[in-house]
Amino acid sequence: MKKEKTIDLKWVLKSIPSLLLTAILLLSVFSSFEGVINGYVLGKITSIDFNNLNEVLIFGLGIFLAYLVTYTSAYLFLVCKQLAIKHLNTKLKSELFKYQLKDISTDTTESLNLLTNISSQIEQRYFEPIFYLVQCFITIISTAIVVLGTNLYLGSIYILMSFISMVPSYLSRNKLSGSTKDWSNKNNKLISIIKEITSGKLEINKYSVMPAFLNIFDKKLRSEEGAYYQLNHARFTAQYYTWIGAVLSSVFPIIIGLICIAKGWLGVKIGTVVTLSLTADHVLGGIRELTNYYTQITGTKKIRKIEYYELSSEEKEVQSISTPEKSFIELKDVVAGYGDKTVISNLNLNIAKLDKVIITGPSGVGKSTILSLISGQLKARKGQVLLEGSPIKLSDSILISQKPWYFVGTVKDNLTLYQNYDIETLNKVLELVHLDKELGEDPLSFVINDNLSGGQLQRLTIARGLLRQRSILLLDEITSSLDKTNARKIRQLIYNLPITVIEVAHNLDEDLIEKGNIKVLEFDGQRLHAR
Repeated sequence: MKKEKTIDLKWVLKSIPSLLLTAILLLSVFSSFEGVINGYVLGKITSIDFNNLNEVLIFGLGIFLAYLVTYTSAYLFLVCKQLAIKHLNTKLKSELFKYQLKDISTDTTESLNLLTNISSQIEQRYFEPIFYLVQCFITIISTAIVVLGTNLYLGSIYILMSFISMVPSYLSRNKLSGSTKDWSNKNNKLISIIKEITSGKLEINKYSVMPAFLNIFDKKLRSEEGAYYQLNHARFTAQYYTWIGAVLSSVFPIIIGLICIAKGWLGVKIGTVVTLSLTADHVLGGIRELTNYYTQITGTKKIRKIEYYELSSEEKEVQSISTPEKSFIELKDVVAGYGDKTVISNLNLNIAKLDKVIITGPSGVGKSTILSLISGQLKARKGQVLLEGSPIKLSDSILISQKPWYFVGTVKDNLTLYQNYDIETLNKVLELVHLDKELGEDPLSFVINDNLSGGQLQRLTIARGLLRQRSILLLDEITSSLDKTNARKIRQLIYNLPITVIEVAHNLDEDLIEKGNIKVLEFDGQRLHAR
């Protein structure tokens, strides 16, 4: 059963060990003073008695320890942050991979994209910004405490002016947005006309109409370049007013501070002005970074919604081999297709237990779609696909295509897929598919590495299904890439197995069909007809 899960803060907190979370929080606090330590130190220098060597040495040692603690904390924060991301990535990719293994509708490319590209985006645009957002928030708080603690009144003026410096960029955002949209539209029109002209250059030259099209191109080009100039002009203007705002936010509080020193107001000293001038801007800078990280986080809402597969009790494997008991396949008024295209309409089919059936017909009419329905890979839009009266499941059949799946490893590993089976059972299925004599004295230990023929791989796939008591064998053009001798061997093996066989094929072995009493059904895209 498919469910949806959102990778959110609750998921993140559950995925990281509590001790590591505590360490990250503490290190965020200690490393947050990086933004204020310079201003605080330089402000204190003005009040030191340089004639007192002990005071100078103690101050110097204090500076060293402050920098050491701050930057060591910053380093350890990065290390712990990366360790936390390791935990998050491991859990995320594990959940994504488990979902991909159960979702047969996704191909290899889509699975790799989800495991590499999407997970990387979640890491860079969600996991990392969360940690930096926390650190940034603590930096804002600690900086504001230092600024206001240095001098409440003058510190408030510094912080207020820092916010005022943001006004120009805020006021210019609509102008910039409009200029960007205008340039984008005109640039798209230019690209469109270039495509149209270049795709028709043969006719343009043939009919000698190049000047007219060059004139159209020149108009679009001038319009696009004009819009691009206006966009950059708007950017430069906004930048200029931002600079003016920054100058005012820096100079105005200094002037007020100097006036306070001259008049002896508010207990302001030269060290106070130095400290505030070097630290107050970090409050605004922190808020800007906080906004940026928050924007990154909110921009990942869609990609943080992932699906996962929850196993139901009926999906659990039966790990034994015996004579199959079930196999009665029925398709009732089935309608099926892909996307908006309907491939099969109102199809009916009955296949008895242990029947051997070949479905043939022209290419592209939907023969493989019938196999996909019976295998459980494709769900019917309407109608029913039943096995002994119950909805057919993915686990009821073996599906073999032209390219059987295997991985580098022993025959035993490829048979068991790392599940537990006794050696006697494994040897029995190898004997059933005639692989027990072809792979040496110990066939189960034979290492597969591009060293089996296509026919041997197909027989290995059949054995894998027999091991799990699958009662239906589905074959999709499996002999098209084999020579006649191997194709005949495979079919002789298949037709003698005590299971139901449904094969889609173009090339038929009439001799085997007659000897094996094989049923042949012709599909014309509408109905199945007995040959």
